[in-house]
Order: sequence, then structure tokens, then C-alpha cells
Amino acid sequence: MEDGRGTALSGGGQRRAAGDRYDVEAARAGCGEAEVVSAPVGLPDLLGVAAAVLDDEGRIILWSPEAEHLFGYGSAEALGQYAADLLIDLRHKSRVLELFGRVLAGESWAGGFPIHCKDGTVRRTAFRNVPLQDDQHHTYALGVATDQQQLRELETGLALTSRLFHHAPFGLAVLDPHLRCMLVNPVLEKIHGRPVGETVGRHSSEVVPVPDTSEIEAALHRVLATGEPLLNQQLTLSTDPPLPGPHGEQSWSSSYYRLQDQHGRILGVAVTVVDDTERHRTTPNGTEPRPSGCARGQGRFSRRGSRGRGWRVRG
Repeated sequence: MEDGRGTALSGGGQRRAAGDRYDVEAARAGCGEAEVVSAPVGLPDLLGVAAAVLDDEGRIILWSPEAEHLFGYGSAEALGQYAADLLIDLRHKSRVLELFGRVLAGESWAGGFPIHCKDGTVRRTAFRNVPLQDDQHHTYALGVATDQQQLRELETGLALTSRLFHHAPFGLAVLDPHLRCMLVNPVLEKIHGRPVGETVGRHSSEVVPVPDTSEIEAALHRVLATGEPLLNQQLTLSTDPPLPGPHGEQSWSSSYYRLQDQHGRILGVAVTVVDDTERHRTTPNGTEPRPSGCARGQGRFSRRGSRGRGWRVRG
């Protein structure tokens, strides 16, 4: 039997269930209440993205502080002005008005064109313009903009970083400040013996193929706390039971670097892993001085090696 109280209880149960689902998804994404921050974050802050809203006649009705920084006009100078008259050179005005009409008709537009700034300079600006509508069905145009040269430099840097990350001949990973894997390149996938889908989002203790990661984690936390990189952390794995000859051991050299943004906010730690097996094999007796702070493994490790044998960490 359903009544008002039953409906309310049902609604409360649905809200609790929705809250539980949110908690699960937030934990999976690495989010929580502590993740809601007021500090400047991410690419919009790095690029200084400006925003302005025009009414259906092309007059500026909203003007962000970033727009003042980008173009030089304060809000008192910009609000109420026709944007095309204030910002656009006469030779480009007809084209800009055509694009403005398309946005008012419901079409989004992205591209770049020169803006006449207050100080007399001309700035090539990248724009994205989208239509907005209020509850009275009045149409507006929202424009977000940034310096196009700065955007191109950032895009070039990201393209280069992506290329190096995915095609580097050594392992690369990025961990967040809680040591959860954010990025893993193909070489490190092979070292871990897991596809990236089974690695991203997991804690380093679930990913690094040794039974005890406490010293590795301590080293990573030290890098996060101090900002001082740790270089050439050696790790050697032996097959168990031992294989004859030099094929029963693999050795890696890892280095850790703290990552932070332009405001000093700590983003995480970058890890490089280089296969050091050949150099390790050519060292007399397979031993060499261990660098300070080097991580030593202990116990056994369940990953299967070649010839179907297990591995153990050589301490």
C-alpha cells in the first residue's frame, strides 16, 4: 500500500541509493570532499581563459576579469558597448557579424581572429562561441577566448609530451599524490605484465610487481614531500627456482620526480623505469654498489616468468 509517507520513504531510499552510487563513482575517480578546492587549477587558469556574453544585438552584457586582462578594457569600458565596434577592425567586421548571426541561430562556432586591444596592439585570439537562452527565450552569445599563440605553444608541448610518453623506449608512469596510477606507457605495461586498463586508478602497491612495496612507497612519498628527485633506484628480480645462466634475472633502474603546476600545487610524481638487465649481467658476480635510497624487495612475487617459472626479488 502506498501513501504519502511511503512515497517519502521511497524517495529517501532512492536518494540514499543515489548517494551510495555517487560515493562509489567518486572513489573510483579518486574524488572526495577534499577534492573540492578553490585554488586555481588546470588549463583554464594556465591559459587565462576570458569570457563575455553578448545580447542579441551584439552588446556586451557580461565581461570577466580575464577579458580585461586579455584585451585591456575594464568592465566599465566594455559593458553596453557593441563588441564588434569595440574589438574588431573594420575590415573583419562583416565576417564577424555573419558568425555572430550563426551563433544566435543556434550554431556553435570555434576559430580564431584578430582582436583590437585597448593599448593599440592586435592580438590573435582563439574563440569558442555558443548560444545561450534564458527562461524568456531570449538568445545570447557566450564567447570564451584565450591568446592563440599561447594556446598553440601549449598544444605543441602536449603533442610532444604525448609522443614521447607513448613511444619512449623505457617505462613511464604518472602517479597522483596518493600514489594512484594516472598514466602508464606501453613499455611499463609490459614490465608490469598488465594492460593499462588494469593499472590506471590502482594504487602503486597493487601494480608494482613485488610482494612488498613499502620502501618504494616511502621513496615516492619522500619525493612528493621534498621535491628532490631520486635517481637510479635499483630492483633485481630472479626466477624461482633459479634458471641456469644469466637468464634467471632481470634488473630495472627507476627514477622519481615530483610534478607541480605553475602555482606550486603538487600534481603527483613521474616515474621512469629503464631495463638495466644487460648492464647488471656484465657486472662481476651480478653485483654492484647500490645507490643511496635504493629500494630492496623481499619475499616472493607471483608473476610468471618465461618458461613458466615464478619470480622472486633479489635483495
